[in-house]
Amino acid sequence: MSRAPSGGGPALTVALATEPADRSRVMDFVRGEYLRVYNTSPGEPEALWYAESDREIVATVGVDLGRADAPPELHRVYGCDGVDVAPGYTPATSAQITRWISTVPFGAPLVMHAAARWSLARGRPHLLFEAKPDIARHLEGFGALLRQVPGVSLAYDQVQPGDFDYYMTDPPPRLYHVLASALADHLDPAVRASTPGADDHD
Repeated sequence: MSRAPSGGGPALTVALATEPADRSRVMDFVRGEYLRVYNTSPGEPEALWYAESDREIVATVGVDLGRADAPPELHRVYGCDGVDVAPGYTPATSAQITRWISTVPFGAPLVMHAAARWSLARGRPHLLFEAKPDIARHLEGFGALLRQVPGVSLAYDQVQPGDFDYYMTDPPPRLYHVLASALADHLDPAVRASTPGADDHD
């Protein structure tokens, strides 16, 4: 789907990277940005959304779906077993949002909206985010009901070696929860205003 940011600017195309060549190209962008900002090399998420303008990738977000026998990585890293993450939350009803990057203002809400709708369509109403304070403030600017998960702490033995620098660099990240429906509904007006009638669910 194509989106024209309100107030002008180039149209952005948002898509789910399904072909190996597309996933490789998008992950090259993700790894380049993570190396530049966090000095770390992230792994590849289960689902990977991206926005591009004139074949230049400008935003990404990854989604990993939880299962009863395999909780999302963030669930394990922050020791969520036995913690009241949110009413109705279980690993099987959750998804984690990762690899969220945007180099243009309108790219961030577009990929996040697509990821939230996609998660909802797959029966995952609870989203987990890991974010450092500046990114958390940006997420809060979306106006959704983002909340820090209480009673959790980082389990360093669960951190992948390639991510260690990210966790050891101050300020540390924190774990957040948001309902996918609340996030998607909040972003709906801006997304629909840019391209009326478009469907973001798949």
